[in-house]
Amino acid sequence: MKRTGRYLLVVCLAAVVFLSVASVALADTQTTVPGMTERVIWDTVQVAAYKVNVSHIGNLHAEVTFKPDWADFDIYIYNESCESVWEEPMGYSGMLTGKEVIDHYVSQEDFNNAPGSTDIVPEDPYTGEPEHLRGVDYYVIVVAYNETAEFQVWGYTPYTDLSTGVATVSDQWNWYFDPFRFPGNKNTWGTLKGTPYGYSWDFTPTSEGQGQIRLQWPARKVDGVWMVTYDLANSPKPANMETYLFVGSAWDTVFEEYGWAWYKPKAQDLATWYGHKNVWAISESGDFKPGSTYHYVPVLVGVVNDAKRGPSSGPKEGIQTIGYKATMWFPQNLFMSTAPGKVAKGKTATFKGTFALDEAWKAGAKVTLQVKKSDGTWKNLKSVTTGSTGKWTVSWAPKASAWFRVKAAGNDATGLKTEYGKSKWVKVV
Repeated sequence: MKRTGRYLLVVCLAAVVFLSVASVALADTQTTVPGMTERVIWDTVQVAAYKVNVSHIGNLHAEVTFKPDWADFDIYIYNESCESVWEEPMGYSGMLTGKEVIDHYVSQEDFNNAPGSTDIVPEDPYTGEPEHLRGVDYYVIVVAYNETAEFQVWGYTPYTDLSTGVATVSDQWNWYFDPFRFPGNKNTWGTLKGTPYGYSWDFTPTSEGQGQIRLQWPARKVDGVWMVTYDLANSPKPANMETYLFVGSAWDTVFEEYGWAWYKPKAQDLATWYGHKNVWAISESGDFKPGSTYHYVPVLVGVVNDAKRGPSSGPKEGIQTIGYKATMWFPQNLFMSTAPGKVAKGKTATFKGTFALDEAWKAGAKVTLQVKKSDGTWKNLKSVTTGSTGKWTVSWAPKASAWFRVKAAGNDATGLKTEYGKSKWVKVV
C-alpha cells in the first residue's frame, strides 16, 4: 500500500467523509470483556480486471488515471493463474498525481511456459477476427485502496504482425504495439469503490491492551439483513482480500495481511469462521500507543471467475463488488456510551458509561467529567462514583458547545496511571 502526499488532504476532507460513511458501522459497544470496545462494519469494496493479449516479446504497458487525484488507486498485472507478475506498490506517485504506471517485460520464456501460445489461429469466418498468434493472456488489475473515484485504464501490448509473413515472437521487425483502453473510449470513465478515509474506519484505543481486527468475506444482504455468506463446501474461492492497519498522521504500518492461497479465506479459531485475524499490542512503552488514531483498510484485489475451477480460470473480468464484515476490538477502559449530540441552553446533559481495569469492572471508583477550554486544557466539572458493575452517570448543564470527556485513576502497575475516555462534542442550541 502506497503512502503519498495526497494523504494530507484527509484532514480537510474529514467532515465530508464522516457524513458519507457513518451509516455503515454500528455504534461502538462494550464487549463481554470489560474495558474492550467493539465496532462492526458492513460494507462493500470493488476491483476491476481487464484481459489483454500479448503475442510478441516486449513490454506490456498499462496505466490508470483516476479523479479525484487524492484517491489511492493502484495497478497490477496478473497472469492466467491469477499470480501477480508485476506490481508497483509505490507506482510513480512521487512524480505523477492521479496516475499509476506499470510495465511488465514479456520474455521468450513466458511463451515457452504457455503451451499453444505461438500457434496460429486462422481467421474466424463468423466473427471476422483476423488470423493471429494465440499469444499469452494477462490481466490488468485496478485496485481501489482508498476512496471512490472515477478511472480510466490505457496501455499497449507487443503484438506479432503476421502480414510480414513471419510468425516468430522474438524477431525485431515483425511486431507492433496494440493499444487498449478500458472501460471504453477516452471520454468514458468507470467508477471504482475503495475504503473511505475517516470514520468508521478510524478508531482510537484509549487504554493499554490488545487490539484485534477480523475481516470476513464475502457478505451481502439477505432479506434486508447483512450476512457473511462464505460457504466452504460450495464456494471455496470467492475473492482475494487484503487488510492493512495504519496509525498516526504519518500512516505508520501496524500490520499487513494478504490473501491465503490468494483466493480463499483462512480458517480461524478452529474453523468457526473464515477470513483474516490480526492482533497487536497497544502499550505506552511500545510502538503502538493508546490515544493514537488508527486507520483500517480492507482491500479487494481479485475475484475468481469460476469457483469450481479456482484460480486457473483467471480473474473475473470487469468491475466486481464484494461485501465484507469487519469487526474491531480495542481497549477503552473508560467508556462513554451515552452523550447528547446537542442540548438546549440551560438544560441538563446526561453522560453515561462504564469503567473497567485489568479486565474487571471497577466498582466504587471516582469518575470525573471534564470540559475542554479554549486554551486546549481540560477543566474538571463534576465527579461521581461507579456502581457495582462499573457503571457511571454524570449530569451537567453545559454553558456553551464544547468537547467533554471523563477521567479516572488507572493502575500504573499494569497500565496507565490515569485513564481518559474518548472525548465527545456537545452542541448547545
